[in-house]
Amino acid sequence: MSDDAQSLLEQRIRDKAYLLWEEAGCPEGDDHRFWYEARAEVEREEAALDKALASTFPSSDPVSLTSLETGTGSSN
Repeated sequence: MSDDAQSLLEQRIRDKAYLLWEEAGCPEGDDHRFWYEARAEVEREEAALDKALASTFPSSDPVSLTSLETGTGSSN
């Protein structure tokens, strides 16, 4: 992971931890608990996004131009 990507990830965790802390009523202490909870949530979000994006990538087969070259397929 690049330094920029790492910095963005840490910022997302920091922001999420802050939101969780605010939602809990801004208690003193337990900062590690909010950090770990935020990290787990961000990791789940990242995994879900990776899974969703994986299904959008084309297969390893190259695109076929046969229908364009032969004039078959839908007409314009």
